[in-house]
Amino acid sequence: MIKTPSNEIVTFGWREWVALCEPVIPAIKAKVDTGARTSALHAFDVPEYSESEVQRVEFAIHLLKRDNGAVNVCKADIADERVLTDSGGHNG
Repeated sequence: MIKTPSNEIVTFGWREWVALCEPVIPAIKAKVDTGARTSALHAFDVPEYSESEVQRVEFAIHLLKRDNGAVNVCKADIADERVLTDSGGHNG
């Protein structure tokens, strides 16, 4: 449960359809983790580029699980870079 700015209580499940406004993703299945400090989005084809002296990235995401045809290409400013590891501690 969360409270909206108007103090309306919203109940949601462990997995829900969500929309992301920047980048524009109309609907994607999300897992809800109320204890998480950050979130992740699986992306592929991720070239970095510069636009008006701002570092940006373009990336593709699959909108539907098990459907490689449903792809959305997004662009965003680079806010931070991290080295990721899988659950076994290997760099990915």
